[in-house]
Amino acid sequence: MKTIALPNQTAYAYIQHSRYFQGLPEAALHAVAHAARWCTISSEQYLFHQGDPAQHFYLLCEGQLRLIQITPEGKQIILGLLSPIREVGIVAAIPNAEYPLTMQCLNPTGTLLAWDSASLTALIEQYPVLAVRAMRMVTGRFVQLQTLYRELATLRVEQRIARALVRLTRQAGVPDHVGGTLIGIPLSRQHLADMTGTTLYTVSRTLSAWEQQGIVTSGRERVIVRDRERLIAIADDVPSSPLQIEPPPC
Repeated sequence: MKTIALPNQTAYAYIQHSRYFQGLPEAALHAVAHAARWCTISSEQYLFHQGDPAQHFYLLCEGQLRLIQITPEGKQIILGLLSPIREVGIVAAIPNAEYPLTMQCLNPTGTLLAWDSASLTALIEQYPVLAVRAMRMVTGRFVQLQTLYRELATLRVEQRIARALVRLTRQAGVPDHVGGTLIGIPLSRQHLADMTGTTLYTVSRTLSAWEQQGIVTSGRERVIVRDRERLIAIADDVPSSPLQIEPPPC
């Protein structure tokens, strides 16, 4: 990761759109911008690893990040994606915390604002509402993680694949020329298998069946959702486990 120099006014423009800093007085937003530093991250580079000390809080401004969980057996599970503008690493607000996930850059370049733990603590002491928001965010995100783990343990594989695709259309979907929704990131069938705790063969077989039904179109690292309503119907087959469309950022 590389530190770069950009005007505070540019930082201020991004911070205004952050849910974490939303509603603070203008003077406070300028103080937040002044305390930040800019950094860039390259494709496939890691922002941090699961278990690392949580020393920085970030705001993702450009690019996309992949969320990765490593199981006790050493298996890598892709839990989702983050797109701008999104807070990353809010656990840095908790003393001696560790990052619960690994974050990896997907784009040629990602741009983030960063605050070290000392700067974040100083801002929280000056603006106590940030402490309340931090605790709410941490709690909400661990609940989201538990939901994903429950899906992996209890749902049929077709539901898990459908839910993953619905989440991705929400996070990175762009309209295509024939009325579908293109997932605007490279998405291989192996990536989808890693996200849903299944095999490449099962993902390939499922997508092929859905292509015949007009639900999706898939190619090399490319998926277009043609019929989102039918995909949601597959995802919500179990009424007791409603679809969660937001990923669990760290």
